[in-house]
Amino acid sequence: MSLFLQNNSRGVRTIRSTVCGIGRFRASATASGSFTRAEPLKPLPPEQQQKQHQKERQESIRTRGRRAATDPRSPNHTQRTREKPIVWVLEEFDRRGKRTPKVSRFCFEVWRPPGPQAAMIGVLVTCVSTLSILSTASGARGGYGMSMFAAQSSPPDPCYDENGNPRRCIPDFVNSAFGKDVRVSSTCGSPASRYCVVTEKGEERSRDCNICDAGDPKKSHPSAYLTDLNNPHNLSCWQSDNYVQFPQNVTLMLSLGKKFEVTYVSLQFCSPRPESMAIYKSMDYGKTWVPFQFYSTQCKKMYNKPSKAAITKQNEQEAICTDSHTDMQPLTGGLIAFSTLDGRPSAHDFDNSPVLQDWVTATDIKVTFNRLHTFGDENEDDSELARDSYFYAVSDLQVGGRCKCNGHASKCVKDREGNLVCECKHNTGGPECDRCKPFHYDRPWQRATAREANECVGESSARAFNKCAQGFGGE
Repeated sequence: MSLFLQNNSRGVRTIRSTVCGIGRFRASATASGSFTRAEPLKPLPPEQQQKQHQKERQESIRTRGRRAATDPRSPNHTQRTREKPIVWVLEEFDRRGKRTPKVSRFCFEVWRPPGPQAAMIGVLVTCVSTLSILSTASGARGGYGMSMFAAQSSPPDPCYDENGNPRRCIPDFVNSAFGKDVRVSSTCGSPASRYCVVTEKGEERSRDCNICDAGDPKKSHPSAYLTDLNNPHNLSCWQSDNYVQFPQNVTLMLSLGKKFEVTYVSLQFCSPRPESMAIYKSMDYGKTWVPFQFYSTQCKKMYNKPSKAAITKQNEQEAICTDSHTDMQPLTGGLIAFSTLDGRPSAHDFDNSPVLQDWVTATDIKVTFNRLHTFGDENEDDSELARDSYFYAVSDLQVGGRCKCNGHASKCVKDREGNLVCECKHNTGGPECDRCKPFHYDRPWQRATAREANECVGESSARAFNKCAQGFGGE
C-alpha cells in the first residue's frame, strides 16, 4: 500500500469539522485553530482517470525518487493494479469559518495491491494510530499538506534533544515561598499594642514608638507580608508580639505544597537579627522535622552543638551551628541566608550523591526564633519602654529551589485535585516522577543525570505495531 500527496484544484464540497477519514479509519486533524474535513470526490470518466493516473505516477516518481514505472524491473510496472481509488480533499478554515489565504486542496490516494497484501489495508485501519497516519502523510513531498496537520510550531521539549532522544530536564528555579501562606505563632496587633524602633546616631540611641493594630490595615503587620512582593523602597514587615524571649520562642511554618529540592532559605529583617535561631525541614508535610541549620552566639548552650564544626562526608547530612549572621548590627535590614549545599563535600557530585539529594529535599520549612538580641536594659527602671523595643520583624522570607522531579520533568502543574505534581516524561510517573509507568518495567527506575536520562523502558510502539500487523497476516 502506498500513500501519495498532491495538489488537486477540482471543485469539491467541503464541510467544517474536526475529523477526517481514510476508509474506515477516522483521525483528528486540527491545525492552530483551523478545522478540516475530508470528503470523497466523484470518480472521473475512465479516460480522464487514466490520464490523471499517469500524471500522478510521474509526479510521485519525480518527487520521491522511485524507479520509473516503465522499468520492467520495477515491481510497480505490471504487478500493481488499482481498485477504485479513494480520493480525499482537505481545506483549511480559520476560527470564523473563512478559508485561510494559503488554502490549497490536496488528496490522499489509496493504492490497493492485488493478492494477500490487500489485507494490510485492514491492518492499517486497525493498528495504525492517528499519529502514524499523519506522520506517513507528512513524509510525502509536494504541496502544502504538512501544515494542515501540524499545529503551530511549539517550543521544543526540554526533556528531549533535537533528535527526539531523552535527556535530563529540570523545572525552573523559583522562590517557592512566594505568595504562600505562613503560619506564625505570634503576630502583634491583637490587641493593639505599642512598639518602639531603636535607632542609633553615633553613641546616641533613640526610640521611635508606634502602634501595631491588626484591625487597621495601615498599622497591621500580618504574616502575608513575609511572602508578598518585596519592595526595598516600601518595605512591609511581619512583626511578632513584643519581648517573646527565651525560653519562649516564635515560629514560622511554610508548606511548599510538594517535595522541592531546596537550594537556600533566606530572611531579611526589619528588626535586629535574632541572637539564636534554627531552620528545620520536613519531608512528610510537617509530621516530622529535621534541623537544617542553627545560628547562635552560644551554640553549645542553646543547641548543644559545637560552633562551626567541620563538615565531612560522614556528617554532610547533619545540621551545624554557626555564630555568623548573629550580630545585633545592623538594627534593621540584616540578612540571614542558609545555603543547603555550601561546604558539603559531595556537592560537586550531586547527581551521584543520594545522601545530599535527600538532604536538600523538603515539603515544609520551619524557622524558630529562640532568643532576642537586647541592649541589656530590659530590666532597668524604664523596662517597659525597653521591652517594647524588642521583637522579631521580617520583611521577606524566601525558599529558593526547584520542584523535585528527579530529572524527568521540566515543570510542575496542578492536578485535578489542585495538588502540585511533576509533568513527567521519559515514561515515568508519580508526584515526583519517582517510578516507571505501567508496562515500562524493563529496567529499574533511576533518577536522570547529566550523562544519562535513565528513561523507563517498555514495549516500544513500533514493536507493538509489528506484532499487531503480524496478527493480521502482514509481513
